[in-house]
Amino acid sequence: MPLRTRAAPLALAPLAAVAFACGPPSAPRDAWSQVDLWRAAPEAARTTYATRHQRTIRAVAPAVGAPLVFDLALGASPRLSFRPLARAAEGCRFAVAVGRAGEEDGSRAAAAARADERLDAPRASGRREVDARDVAPASDTLPRVVDVDLAEWAGARVELALSATAPSGVPCDAAWGSPVVVDRRARIAARGRGAQLPNVLFLGADTLRADAVGFLGRAPSPTPALDGLAAGSHVFTDAYSSINNTNPSFASLMTGKYVKNHRVFDLKSRLPDAHVTLAEVLRDAGYDTKAIVSVAHLGRAGLRQGFDSFTRPGGQFFAETVVDMAIDWLSEPSPRPFFLWLHFFDPHIPHTPPSPYDEGLHPAAAYGMGPVEAWAEFREPGRVALEPSARGPGGGSAKLYHGEVAYLDRQLDRLLGFLDAAGLLDETLVVFVADHGETLGERLSFFDHVGLYEETTHVPLVVRVPGQREGRVHRGLVQHFDVFPTVLARLGLAAPAQDGIDLLARGAESADAPVRDAVFANHANDRGEMMRTPSFLYLVSRGIPRLPRGPHLYDLERDPHARDDVAGGGRPEEAQLAGALARWLDQRSAASAPESVPIGDEERRQLEALGYGD
Repeated sequence: MPLRTRAAPLALAPLAAVAFACGPPSAPRDAWSQVDLWRAAPEAARTTYATRHQRTIRAVAPAVGAPLVFDLALGASPRLSFRPLARAAEGCRFAVAVGRAGEEDGSRAAAAARADERLDAPRASGRREVDARDVAPASDTLPRVVDVDLAEWAGARVELALSATAPSGVPCDAAWGSPVVVDRRARIAARGRGAQLPNVLFLGADTLRADAVGFLGRAPSPTPALDGLAAGSHVFTDAYSSINNTNPSFASLMTGKYVKNHRVFDLKSRLPDAHVTLAEVLRDAGYDTKAIVSVAHLGRAGLRQGFDSFTRPGGQFFAETVVDMAIDWLSEPSPRPFFLWLHFFDPHIPHTPPSPYDEGLHPAAAYGMGPVEAWAEFREPGRVALEPSARGPGGGSAKLYHGEVAYLDRQLDRLLGFLDAAGLLDETLVVFVADHGETLGERLSFFDHVGLYEETTHVPLVVRVPGQREGRVHRGLVQHFDVFPTVLARLGLAAPAQDGIDLLARGAESADAPVRDAVFANHANDRGEMMRTPSFLYLVSRGIPRLPRGPHLYDLERDPHARDDVAGGGRPEEAQLAGALARWLDQRSAASAPESVPIGDEERRQLEALGYGD
């Protein structure tokens, strides 16, 4: 018997490219909707597909000879989207059969899915087939998305049958990765629509340096969706992280505090409960709060405080899984405003972006939840190999790093398109920020975000306030955790004790937001500190890899890439900066010591694979 389940009726909206970012308020329109077939499938058919490096997506796996059948009510422009995942070297054929439920076509859907028909079979059978023989078994990454147009059945209630068959009788170990049916309807139920307070969407990218996105200078731009968001937002061109590793940086973002003041310096410590997080403030103000993080070790950093729901993987999530789960949650109606924190790990090593991002291609425009209609090059196209990394066995590549960024942008495109067409974007405060940057060969450092230089501390920061249409570019030094008081001020909520500055205190119409005379950062594992002014970078190493112990000074006006260390040369600025950095360090707030969290053998292996050996 086929596995059978019933999914909610579909509802969708038209493609808006980057219309969410700029232009006059849009007229009422249809809203994108998505049926996540992983959620709709029976428990027995759900699985997780993992690459060699334990990056995972959700998948459904019909049994050989037993199609998986979904009962769906389709809207105006339905399509099925999935990744064909085949572990058998001989490959598999992925068959889609559709019939109208309750009619002869519907009763034949499962039979059509079983039949050994080719792609040129009569359309009356409602059968489509994808040959996945070229999908490598146990691949490092994912094959291209397949889109199956279901417009022939628009407006109908149908049976959708999925099956996989193998040639020559070879067993077919296959799965349908990230399977969704996307469609549009006049209106969909959504969380937070019309709530009294604005919703808050906090998008945190891991290991994303500022110069990797188009709106901060990368050309050709691999980020059309983020460029569109930035065009209608406040963009802070000189934002700097508080540290160069993940858990401490997000602890700063969620508390508005320097690392020296919350004292989480590594991936093995837990933020004490005494610190008040953004989620706690918003939960107490009546928000639904949810977090989805993409890597296991971030889940034990003490940042669950204030979240009604906190989801993390056993290893790593691909960005598409985070977005699918987010859309699932946002599609559940609730009258309360929401705070949704999404963390994306994709730019981190190992650099294994899905096809065709690994070949140098990215969507030519922002397509929202619609299919990609055209691809463009962001580098010379072609496959490249991973290079060995000093940090672990995963390896990396500057070219593939930018492929990861392009892939992440496409997934954010889907999310922003959903929010915009659902009418939620104009009711939502959106923050996009990175925890830290990445080295791509600078100072002979490859893929390890070691050091406190531009490549590891300069990060993108975008804030879009509800209803904003015109962008504002703000130049001047800011800390990335300044978003903490900035968000709360826009909501009219008091901020607890913290170190941030409201970046929009002079008003949303002004590009002259208050800026800092200097920014500061601690090094991972408390191995040093840095102070950066508009003219100088001063840092102290206490065991930073590949950087001699002691002070280091760079004149950024003469040496903008910080190549020529002039420390010890008798310049008066060195003494001034050393004194200022020492005073900053001395001004520590009283804080509870973080709790060290024991790490099991499996998580230790995962950290080592990501280059965190100490």
